[in-house]
Amino acid sequence: MKYLDLEITNHCNLGCYMCPVGTQTMKRQRGFMSMELIEKLCLELKDCLIGGIRLIRWGEPTMHPQFLDILQKLKETGTLVHFNTNGTLLDRTMIQKIIDLEIDSVKFSFQGVDKISYEEMRYGSSWDTLMENIRLTNELRGDREKPYIQISTTTTMETKEQIDQFASLVEPLCDYYNVGHTKLSHLNVDGMKISDERKQVFRRLQEQENMIKQRLDGCPEVFDKLSVDWDGKVTACCGDYDRELIIGDFSKDSLQEIFQGAKIREIREKLSRNDYGKLPLCKDCYQYIELQK
Repeated sequence: MKYLDLEITNHCNLGCYMCPVGTQTMKRQRGFMSMELIEKLCLELKDCLIGGIRLIRWGEPTMHPQFLDILQKLKETGTLVHFNTNGTLLDRTMIQKIIDLEIDSVKFSFQGVDKISYEEMRYGSSWDTLMENIRLTNELRGDREKPYIQISTTTTMETKEQIDQFASLVEPLCDYYNVGHTKLSHLNVDGMKISDERKQVFRRLQEQENMIKQRLDGCPEVFDKLSVDWDGKVTACCGDYDRELIIGDFSKDSLQEIFQGAKIREIREKLSRNDYGKLPLCKDCYQYIELQK
């Protein structure tokens, strides 16, 4: 197994319009991973070769009341540790602790390329708070190598000039940045607190996206990693926010047993034959090509 995606919580402090969590599309129970499960994972990591652990999936990991303790326990296993964050709940004390723990990498997630486009899509967030916390992380890290700082955003209708301005702004603050295209399949246009005119624009973009999606050439998910929800349920798919491809329960079985189990082997065989239509989620899974500006 190359790496493990760990959801320590599926709670989030934001209401992002393109996310199943923010739009309340996700129906499963919300909660926080217990320290008992974290301890079980740390014990298993001593005997299980995993390239790294990513605290990502659905939810904002910094909302976990024991977030820093979890980072420390995972680092003590010698495993590479990464986490994604919307960055709005961090403060100087947390950032300094993350640096002192030598967490390997952190990705700050954006939407859009400036204050207006960012706050339009990420309801309840603050561009200024996020930018300040990124600057502070970069400043406090100083000459240290860790954490590796990533910045990631996606766009809808931003111009090349706007994207270039964003790149010029964030490049000095991070080690790597990327700009992708916002996936609009979960976008709740009616729920967006924007003008009717802007809503029409987003509806048009949704329609265009539906016309240009294509099948993936191959799916690395089931061959490279596992995704563990906050309560220990394990899914074969990173996009499985409502338990459609559950293959095991980490509270009962080991990661290796699940990774080598019959349920995931069956999924691998179907995907190897490109039988997408025979699996939930997979039948509607596509590679989204960026719209031409």
